[in-house]
Amino acid sequence: GSKYNININTEMNYWPAEVTNLSECHIPLFNMIKDLAENGAITAKSYYNANGWVAHHNTDLWRGTAPVDAARGGMWPVGGTWLCQHIWEHYQFTGDVEFLRKYYPVLKGSAQFLMDIMTIEPKYKYLVIPFSMSPEQGFFVNDKATEAFLSTTTTMNLGMIRDLFPHVIEAE
Repeated sequence: GSKYNININTEMNYWPAEVTNLSECHIPLFNMIKDLAENGAITAKSYYNANGWVAHHNTDLWRGTAPVDAARGGMWPVGGTWLCQHIWEHYQFTGDVEFLRKYYPVLKGSAQFLMDIMTIEPKYKYLVIPFSMSPEQGFFVNDKATEAFLSTTTTMNLGMIRDLFPHVIEAE
């Protein structure tokens, strides 16, 4: 379908941009993220009744943000969050405050979406995304023979939230 897999593939293509001093190569990705934030606001409201914006595991030329494909891949609601890490990394490398001002609403919108959907896990009492997965990774349930994909949260999701959003929250 000529889609951009934003569950790692697109991100990996841009990982070298800043560390190799090719920041200008990031510009097309930033433009796509801004487009996704606009479409993702509609998806966040219509699918989750949430503020902010969301993008799932892939997008395309039309900047689709809704879940697609099977639940084992399509219900991953942090594709946009992961892409936002490129915005923060660009700022860290360049120190470009005007760039950060321009993209801050995108960062904030991704954080707002997660804050609206996260809930307190009843047993351990910490905030979780109530439905997610680790992209392209399943796990085995109690009988050790049944593979599952959807979970209340994943280590990957929590790592992204911890790494990115303290900066967004501090900027308020």
